Formats: sequence, structure tokens, C-alpha cells
Amino acid sequence: MSAVSVPHDVHNIGFRSFPSSLLMLPLLRRLGLPLPSTAHDRALALDDDAETAEPLLDSPISRPGHRRGTRMFPVVRVLVLVSATVLLGLLAALLLLPHRPGPRVVDRSSASFVAAARESIAYLRDRQSSTLTQASARYRLRSGRPPPQNYDKWFTFAQERGCLIDEYDQIRRDFQPFYQLAEEDPGFFQRMIDSATKMNNDKKDLGRYDIRNGGVGEAPGTSNAYSYYWLETLGKFSHILPDLTVVINARDQPRVVFDVRQPGPYIRQRARKLTENDPFNVSPERTQTYFAGKPGCTILRSPDGFPDIANDDSA
Repeated sequence: MSAVSVPHDVHNIGFRSFPSSLLMLPLLRRLGLPLPSTAHDRALALDDDAETAEPLLDSPISRPGHRRGTRMFPVVRVLVLVSATVLLGLLAALLLLPHRPGPRVVDRSSASFVAAARESIAYLRDRQSSTLTQASARYRLRSGRPPPQNYDKWFTFAQERGCLIDEYDQIRRDFQPFYQLAEEDPGFFQRMIDSATKMNNDKKDLGRYDIRNGGVGEAPGTSNAYSYYWLETLGKFSHILPDLTVVINARDQPRVVFDVRQPGPYIRQRARKLTENDPFNVSPERTQTYFAGKPGCTILRSPDGFPDIANDDSA
């Protein structure tokens, strides 16, 4: 083996870069030269004339900042693990939860409106009750009352003619004030019928029709311009109705003008009293002041019928 010339001050070689340090250490071992002392933490051997020590490997690994980064590695690992877990959870939620469709794009063409209208009508007809039991249950649920007399016959009558079975919420709301008056004064409507029956030949176009044993007839002295049509219309289903007297207004304007949404008990008391000397004789009047002075900041308890005030209710 040929001799290798080594500088006598090999121990004074400054290891300034990390790669060159790794290359020089095997060379020193092969030459049999002593390695720099490591008595001090990662320090180089001191030169004979040097008064201060230099690091053995002046590299990023030997610096204090690297040691702090090494100690922080577990924290970084935990943060990465938590982030990965959150991302996996969000991905699983997107895959497992039911998909909600985005906003529907509306086709503005006339054909689309026609198709939408037909679809709406088809859905309306499909959701109607198909059995008497189902129709009776829905009637109780919506109105809070049992079905009326001969409801089974009404159900058959409607089915045979392709009529809607359940869609009468508006009629229920319109009749709600009358139901309330009947509960507070059961004889109220009978008195109104008796008063109208006595008004013969008064030229007020107030038609009265008697339904008895399934037939319909007009009371004497109550003829009006539409009597024939009312007799024909009522005769189509008079066999289902119980015995009763029907009073019909043949005029265009209403006979009773009453603000049922006016709050307070006075309005109900006023409705039950027949104070007019000539009842059912309401002539058209100017209506610009009809709603003047009505309360506008009143909280009502119910949306239908004569309301009660809820302003003084505590939360």
C-alpha cells in the first residue's frame, strides 16, 4: 500500500460543512489517525494554539434550533394526524349523508308552465282520500268535528263525479264564525230563518227553499229572478240533505256586512242581536270609511273566525 501524505495539522482541519465532514471521518479512520475528541457535546478538537473551541460539525443538525425542531416533531405529527382524521370524517359525511339537490333550473318556456300545472293537478287528485274511512279521518283531523249527517252518501256522490274529497279548508275557514255563534247561541240561526220566512212579497230578492224528504220546493211569496236555477241546482243533491230551510240572497251585494276579525267580545254580542227594524235590507253604501278606526296593532290568537286578543299574554 502506497504511503499517503497527510498534513501534520490534520487535527486542525475545520469541518465547516456537513457533507465534507462525513467524507473526512472515514479517511481519518483509514489512516489510523485519532478522531477529534467528543468530550464536549458535538465539539471539534481544539487546535494547539486555539483559545476557543469550534463545533465538530457546524451543520443544521448540530445547531440548537435543530434540537428544538426535533423536540417539536411529535406535536407536528399529532397536528397532521388530527387534520387527516377531520378530512376523513368530512369525506365520510359527504358520502353517507343523503344528497340534497341544488337549485332547480326553471324553464321559462310556456310548455314548461303547462307541464308544471298538469303535474300539480295530478298530484292534487292523487292525494285525495280513496276510502270512506280515510275521508272521515281526514275530515276530523282538519275540522276538529265529526263528519256531517249522510257523509257516506256525500262521499259516494263526490267519487262518482270525480270531485275533490278533502280540499275544503277555505270553506271551513269561511264558516268558522258561524260555528262559533252556534256554540254560544244554539238557537241563533233558527231565529234568523224564522225572520226571513216571514218576509213574503217584500221584493228584497231573498229566496227561501224548503227541503223535505229529499225533495226541494220554494216557499210562497219568495220568487226571485234565479228561483228556477236554485231549484234545479238544489234538486241534484237534495236526496242527501236532511229536512231544512235554505235562505239564499239573490242580489249581487251582500246582505250582511260584518267585520268578524274585529277583536273583543263586543263584536260577538253584536252579531247575536238582531237590532235592525228591517233586517236583511243592506243597501250599497260608500266603503271608504268602513275600516277607518280599526285597530292595526292587535295580536290575534287564531287566524279564523271571531278572534281573541293575545296582546296581554305573557311570554
